[in-house]
Amino acid sequence: MAVALLTASCGQVREFMTEFEHVSPFHEFVPPPKPDYSKLDSWASLPNKEDYADLVPSSKLQDKQASAQADVFFIHPSTRPYDEEGWTVSIDDKETRFKLDSLILKHQASIFNSSGKIYAPRYRQTYPKAIHYPDKGGEQAIRLAYSDVSDAFQYYLDNFNKGRPIIIAGHSQGSMHGYFLLREFFDGKPLQSQLVSAYLPGFPILEDSLKHLRPCDNSYEIGCYVTWSSFAEGFYTELYDEAFKGTVCVNPITWKRDNMPSVAKDHYFFLGKNYKPIFRHSLTARVHDGILWVKKENPVLRLFYKWKNYHIADYNLFWMNVRKNAELRVTKYIDSEKNRAVEYQNVTAPKDL
Repeated sequence: MAVALLTASCGQVREFMTEFEHVSPFHEFVPPPKPDYSKLDSWASLPNKEDYADLVPSSKLQDKQASAQADVFFIHPSTRPYDEEGWTVSIDDKETRFKLDSLILKHQASIFNSSGKIYAPRYRQTYPKAIHYPDKGGEQAIRLAYSDVSDAFQYYLDNFNKGRPIIIAGHSQGSMHGYFLLREFFDGKPLQSQLVSAYLPGFPILEDSLKHLRPCDNSYEIGCYVTWSSFAEGFYTELYDEAFKGTVCVNPITWKRDNMPSVAKDHYFFLGKNYKPIFRHSLTARVHDGILWVKKENPVLRLFYKWKNYHIADYNLFWMNVRKNAELRVTKYIDSEKNRAVEYQNVTAPKDL
């Protein structure tokens, strides 16, 4: 199950990978030290420490973590895609820390700093090669990586959460682990009542794979999840039939699952590599049987961005749309809790017979 899910989520990477000449079995691999989540350094982002998740790309936006009424548990995607010998990456790896801190937190996790306090653990991520070699150790590597995420989430629950509403967010490998968190901690469990929503782009999910949690059907529904995998209009990845066809896909502009295209005016902006809002109202998107087809409405965007697989930009393409949606869902959750409290207070005790 885990290997099949990683095959789907990292399919875009697989298209560009070549076979390794030699792969050491997992039993010959010495895993990096296990993270200790009681230590500050095991977290890439925490609400009470200064980090890249606190940034905003415009002076018109604000980091509101200090006053946020919800929490965001963010799981980062793969940052080290290739390695012939190893299976998982140490959280002390310099390249991993640089990419996670200055790129992933900045471009992805910061989306949610107006909705909740951001908690982003470092974990021993697996290399995407795990999808090629499940029998040699791919599945074990995935399980090891997820064990860190699960431990970090349990530590967060025990020490930070205090009953607050939760957003689960990730991308690619991080979305896969986010899905596992939903399955282990939320689906049909008491904690499900604290779930605002889960944002899991870059990772296809079969609708019946969770028993109680369902995909979101609109922009304001709570206690649900969304996922999308972005490609150019009309483009099919070579893994479409194997990994994406028939899976859940939510349009991150309309927040619906139907195949009606969005309109350009509803697209806020594309977040550029320089962390600046560019190409406002420049995209439309529509769901096509498990994938999101994105159409470039701006001629300049069509000229400079000719690639067709938009996996790495699943968030950047819709940065502000996701930010505003997370804010809306948190507001709806808080309002629903207030209404529930009022209803409870208004219930009168039955008179003694």
